[in-house]
Amino acid sequence: MSLKHALLDLLDAEPMSGYELDQILDETFGYPWTAPHSQIYPALRQMEQDDWIAAQVKHTGERERREYRILDPGRRELERWAGEPVPYVGIRDIAHLKASMMDMLSLDQCEAIFVAHRDHHQQRLRIWNRRIEAVESGSSELLQARLANRPADEHPKLIAFKLCGYEGSAMRARTEIEWAEHGLATVASLRQAEAHGEPGRARPRSGLVASDEPAGRPRLRPAGYLTRMHRAAVLYAVVDLGVLIAGVSAGRDVSRRRPIR
Repeated sequence: MSLKHALLDLLDAEPMSGYELDQILDETFGYPWTAPHSQIYPALRQMEQDDWIAAQVKHTGERERREYRILDPGRRELERWAGEPVPYVGIRDIAHLKASMMDMLSLDQCEAIFVAHRDHHQQRLRIWNRRIEAVESGSSELLQARLANRPADEHPKLIAFKLCGYEGSAMRARTEIEWAEHGLATVASLRQAEAHGEPGRARPRSGLVASDEPAGRPRLRPAGYLTRMHRAAVLYAVVDLGVLIAGVSAGRDVSRRRPIR
């Protein structure tokens, strides 16, 4: 998503000043896109030159402010962009990359990183939940502005997809919190192993089981590690064993059995 399209989306709701746009694109507001003040105004100037938006100077006492509104070419550009496939890019996850390097750190350092990650995403989750509550209750001023510009029969669709976007962000935050808690449990298990004089082997902990690896460094896997494929393989094996026993009992040729997948 580009900053210009985020700005077009906001101006599609109602005309706004640069200051108002800056407030919404702040991380604490809970909009799906954030941007610093230094990027917003150059983008607005460029969109004016492209005839996507127009600005009107308004005076409040001695103060002057520019209020921006979306134009038809800008709305067409927004609709075009909204219909494009998402341009997925390669993963660049700093937190997970750092986690893979934590063997170089002390356990205290590892713990501090996981705590900071958990706290950050807990804060983000609170923000997303507030946005969801505002949409569901109808108290969101931004949503009210959007609804005022749409026919009544389009309101359910608009509300449903606004909620879908915010709920996706909330789900992502919950996943990151769960991963941070998993990291803290890993640190705790390593501390426990050290306390028992076994620094090379992490002991099983609640919700996780240890599996031996050839290199002597056990990998900690979730207790429900068996995937659907593994469970299916076990099920096929049990069924085939039953067929084999039944076939032997009946004197049939059971040499051609279904392979385990």
